[in-house]
Amino acid sequence: MAILKMKFINIVGPQQQFDLFVRRHIIDNNIQLENAVNVLSNVKKLYPYVEENPYAEIMKKADYIYREMALPAYCEQCYDGYLSMRGASYYINQAEKAFQEMLEKKEQIQAKIDENKQILKHLYPMKEVDVQLEKLFHLEFIKFRFGRMPKDSFKKLQMYLEDMEVFVIPVTREGDYAWFFYFMPVYHEAKIDSIFCSLYFERIRISGKVHGKPVEALTYLEQENEKLHRKIAELEEQKRQYIEMQKERFINVYGTLKIRYEAFDIRKYAAHTEESFYICGWMPEADLKHLVAALEEHHKDICYVIEDVNMVKTSSPPTQLKNIKIFRPFESLVRIYGLPSYHEIDPTFFISITYMLLFGMMFGDVGQGAVLALIGWYLYNKRGMDIGGIMLPTGIVVMVFGVLYGSIFGYETIIPALWMHPLLPRNIPIIMGVSIVLGVALISLAIVFSIVNAIREGDIVKVLLDKNGVAGLVFYWSILFLAYRAFTVGSVALPIIVLIICIIIPLISIAMKEAVENKVHYKKKMLPDNKGSFIAEAFFEVFDTVLGFVSNSISFIRVSAFALNHAGLILAVMTLAQMTRGFANIFIVVIGNIIVIGLEGLIVGIQDLRLGYYELFSRFFSGEGKSFEPISQMAKTQRTS
Repeated sequence: MAILKMKFINIVGPQQQFDLFVRRHIIDNNIQLENAVNVLSNVKKLYPYVEENPYAEIMKKADYIYREMALPAYCEQCYDGYLSMRGASYYINQAEKAFQEMLEKKEQIQAKIDENKQILKHLYPMKEVDVQLEKLFHLEFIKFRFGRMPKDSFKKLQMYLEDMEVFVIPVTREGDYAWFFYFMPVYHEAKIDSIFCSLYFERIRISGKVHGKPVEALTYLEQENEKLHRKIAELEEQKRQYIEMQKERFINVYGTLKIRYEAFDIRKYAAHTEESFYICGWMPEADLKHLVAALEEHHKDICYVIEDVNMVKTSSPPTQLKNIKIFRPFESLVRIYGLPSYHEIDPTFFISITYMLLFGMMFGDVGQGAVLALIGWYLYNKRGMDIGGIMLPTGIVVMVFGVLYGSIFGYETIIPALWMHPLLPRNIPIIMGVSIVLGVALISLAIVFSIVNAIREGDIVKVLLDKNGVAGLVFYWSILFLAYRAFTVGSVALPIIVLIICIIIPLISIAMKEAVENKVHYKKKMLPDNKGSFIAEAFFEVFDTVLGFVSNSISFIRVSAFALNHAGLILAVMTLAQMTRGFANIFIVVIGNIIVIGLEGLIVGIQDLRLGYYELFSRFFSGEGKSFEPISQMAKTQRTS
């Protein structure tokens, strides 16, 4: 329930050891590299590496072969032994050539199969025609066409036939089309073709490779395709045997090439002088200890400097959230809003508890909570989905509130309510009051978090004068106290000194925050030349603060509203079910509960997030952190892509 502690490390070593050092200690380590040229700008004669990766071209071919071999997601057996570029290139080129030859043969055979299929498609409608096809291709004075025409157009065609020198032989009718031959004199070819075209005739060209009668050509082509399919199967078997024979050697070569490719790619982060290389980056403290131990043991000529977060001025530390398993899925809700910066409080625990608590209060039902928990268990444990990890504990909290409300799938007579039935008139004010009190507590806690974050940042002005600082907290609780007195005593009268200290001074402090910041942080004049504009801005800042506290507090009434809405909706379902008997009763209860779980669950979930984001997170959480992206994770992503 915290942000992982980071350290910054600068590493310097002999130039000639760069590749070996990177392969052994960097590419599989939990380090986020920073651009050394930018970070070490004070080092003289420091240059970036500009060489192109010599393994890039061979890796493209190796990746192609890897895909052709259909190997599982990246094999972790990476060997960093001796491997010459010449030997690796020769092996990869030979393997690529073998796969290309097999692929070309398969494509050629498949092209013949596709061609035959097209011919078969054209021949099939004329299979009943008893004529030698090759004779039709060598008529001297007569031309023929074969094709199809929409049936409506074919009917119209009959009206034109008596006036044309054309002879039509119908073949078959299929769907909305009529298939036929038509024969015509050579000297009327263009005229007759244009008439048929105007009636939407689609000509089918018969390949010159077919011989004999259509039925004979069909049989021949089908048999030829069977032979071609057997050839493809033989090629697939040849490919399988080749893969089986070369798999182990290829994995060794591929793994070694991949490591060297990735190691060389590290140069885009590194820098060098004539004698030395420089690498720097962020590491979690625990991982840093292992790296330092390895350097002390194996690399006496490698120097390093470790810096605390506050010492690093040229790079900001990344954020790596660290939470126990039950709260880890809720990190996805935090990331939707943004990632906390390194010095901020990790809000995962806070949103986990508030999300489950508010959802349970708005959706309390033992049976429906059990359904949510079971669905969550399946999605999280079987499908690996974070939403399942959120639904599982949330469903359990819903069950707890179901016991407090005495509700199981809408039935409120099976178990007694340990607290209350929300819809009873005498209980409505209570649940509304609890919602507001809960909201006040959460808003106050959010302000405390804001103060802690400001202290961590060393921003004393924000600590004291911000509306989410000490001034805002004092004003908020003072207003709450006045409201409490108004409801209980009927009077808001307080000593003038108390009003000045608890209300007037905090409001003035909030109004003057920007002016004090100008003086303390930016060394400017406290007040601008345009005093009227400053006063107007200060007034609206105070007005926004007051309005914000009131609206945010009242906004939590929606918790009770949705609790009542949920209870009312399930009551409507149960009332409708009571009007029926037998199977209809069970059907209405089941379908009603499904609708309530799906529809109401979605609405409550959205409202729960809204309260968390807009009423709470906005007070203390900037969400401007940058994610920790170690080079090992980036390399793994590349390997499995």
